Amino acid sequence: MKKIILISALIIFSSCSLKKKAAEQIALGNYDMAIDLLVRKLSRKKNVKQTDKYVLLLEEAYQKAREKDLNQIRRYKMDENPQTWKEIYRLYVRLDDRQEKIKSLLPLQIISQNRQAHFPMEDYSDEILEARNHMVQVMYADALKLMHKNDVVSYRKAYDILERIDEIYPAYKNVRDLMQEAYSKGVVWVGVTLENRTGQIIPSNLQKELLNFDADRAHNFWVKYEPLNKDTARFDYLMKLVFTNISVSPEKEQERIVIQEKEVIDRYRYATDANGNVIKDSLGNPIKVPVYKKVRATVHEFRQFKEAMVQATAYLIDLRSGKQMNSFPLASHFVFDHKYLRVNGDQRALDQAYLDLLDNKRLSFPSDEQMVYDAGMDIKEKFLGILRKLQLP
Repeated sequence: MKKIILISALIIFSSCSLKKKAAEQIALGNYDMAIDLLVRKLSRKKNVKQTDKYVLLLEEAYQKAREKDLNQIRRYKMDENPQTWKEIYRLYVRLDDRQEKIKSLLPLQIISQNRQAHFPMEDYSDEILEARNHMVQVMYADALKLMHKNDVVSYRKAYDILERIDEIYPAYKNVRDLMQEAYSKGVVWVGVTLENRTGQIIPSNLQKELLNFDADRAHNFWVKYEPLNKDTARFDYLMKLVFTNISVSPEKEQERIVIQEKEVIDRYRYATDANGNVIKDSLGNPIKVPVYKKVRATVHEFRQFKEAMVQATAYLIDLRSGKQMNSFPLASHFVFDHKYLRVNGDQRALDQAYLDLLDNKRLSFPSDEQMVYDAGMDIKEKFLGILRKLQLP
């Protein structure tokens, strides 16, 4: 009974809370926020007396939102500023979307007043079409003005406007041709070079991988990368990856001898009393007790160790001015660290850390070239991360 009362109280509290929240949003002028709250509520349950309060609030919010948008549209049309068509289009679309939300609930009854809720509906198709056409004309003119400025930033802004036009009015005039032009003049090209200042040879397969740029992984929308070739005229920037240090440690193999001792259960015997009689439990079964034994093992722990360090710096250079714009230090540390054991004695004496190593065998050390390659590929991943985030004017 207490559980049922508690659940009922929670439902009542939740309902009161939602009503209060919707009423607060209406009072603040956030009519669509209130509408969303009430629509979600009424989509689960409607046309019962308990929902009258929500329907009345929805009726109020809808009428106030509709009146507010229509009044704003009238003011914009009186202003006769071509730029306002963007807002007029947005408002008409919002009026239409709001109606569609309500239509899914109709009819809505207000049982306490014995009537249907009133939600004025209109067909805004012609208004939306007219506003869209005016808006697109304005946006098209704005894009052309930007392209006439003939600078990278303006071409990118023009592209964004043209892309929006293509979304809302596909195949409008020559928009797609203009998009292609704006993109080609808004994108910047970065040539990438590799320089080795380490005094050591970088593996040939690593050099090849470092300059192999997967377009999907390196490029961002407005910045494209290619290995720098002799034709530097097509490039706007240079990204130079300079390797400054490659070091590989000697192969080391160390042995450590550890003595392990532990008391373990060796076997079980029957418990006896002072007279040597076997003690039994309440069910008549003989009681067994463990017999402990100290065991010992000698552990020969072998550790194989080798490490490689690769350091580099990426320099961004503006080819038009010849000035360095930024630098990005990069480093990668690769370690081969392997342990294996040889055990003499009783393995029951071993700690868990040694038991986990029992199956390990001695491994061949990786070659210097392989370790430098692995560290170099890690450098490449970090370098690609820089390229993907790079924003260039």
